[in-house]
Amino acid sequence: MEHEKEIIKAETRCIVDKCIALGHGDIILGAIAGINAGVIDIPFGPAKCNAGIMLPARDNTGAVRILEVGNLPFTDDLKKFHKEKLAERGKAEKPRGFLPDGYRRRICNQQGSFGRQTKILIFNFTAS
Repeated sequence: MEHEKEIIKAETRCIVDKCIALGHGDIILGAIAGINAGVIDIPFGPAKCNAGIMLPARDNTGAVRILEVGNLPFTDDLKKFHKEKLAERGKAEKPRGFLPDGYRRRICNQQGSFGRQTKILIFNFTAS
């Protein structure tokens, strides 16, 4: 649990530091710039200003990990941590990937905020 707390603190520090830099020392201006740049991103957020390009997934323990980082300003070590945790899930569930039988994966292109193309992963459960 302590390691998880340290990961969350490091992720938060990356985002806050980047927002402070984007706002030239002003966190309020930085938060606005961060939202516009996708540095602050909420998966499936309803606001039009939200980039919506980061994508979460659950690991083997049910903890939320980052499958697609998008524009989150994470360090390489943080990105590696998430990738490794999701890879553990992949190995545990299926050698070919972490989607179990009964799931189909479709990738749809959807017009994202600010005219950007956003890839959306849709997982459907189908009974076998």
